[in-house]
Amino acid sequence: MTGPRALRLATYNVEWFNALFDDNGRMLEDREPSSRYKLSRGEQLGALGIVFSALDADGVMIIEAPDTNGKRTTTKALQTFAHAYGLRARKALIGFPSDTEQEIAFLYDPDRLTVRHDPQGLPSTSHGSTEAPRFDGTFRYDLDADMVTETIRFSKPPLELAVSTSAGMALRLIGVHAKSKNHRKPTQAAGAMPVAAPAGRGASCRGR
Repeated sequence: MTGPRALRLATYNVEWFNALFDDNGRMLEDREPSSRYKLSRGEQLGALGIVFSALDADGVMIIEAPDTNGKRTTTKALQTFAHAYGLRARKALIGFPSDTEQEIAFLYDPDRLTVRHDPQGLPSTSHGSTEAPRFDGTFRYDLDADMVTETIRFSKPPLELAVSTSAGMALRLIGVHAKSKNHRKPTQAAGAMPVAAPAGRGASCRGR
């Protein structure tokens, strides 16, 4: 006798996912070039369908998901994709929309999971907050030890989720796409601190 199936979660950073859909959320499954080198849009979509099917996940935190703006909707695009490839994870959810053409989204199996966007913390003022604000807010912190606080803001606010499983387990997930770049190169030791402080990048899904 087998026990209950283990919960299967994944995270996937999909490069140029947004370019594979039109403004109505329809897949551009054709021979036109994708934004990936030497791949058509149809080829990229087909490859993604194979990968998502192989994952067979109860939930996938998608980094660089299709855009949400005045014309486009992340959830519509992802649910169209899931239907086309017969994925169990067929319902999509996002949190705070980003200022870019990339979102953080969660694609999940509604038969296995109940999911809601559940941001924690207080919104910041327009000036920002020195206490950790909600992820769509502005944090003020002295990064370079010059006694002046800098403003720190996510271009892609992390996605905080409250999740419950069909087996009755409750958990929290946070999907993060953090990237910080600085084109300057320090020429003296004194210049290393302000340049090094914001450096780093990453994409992850973390449970809490």
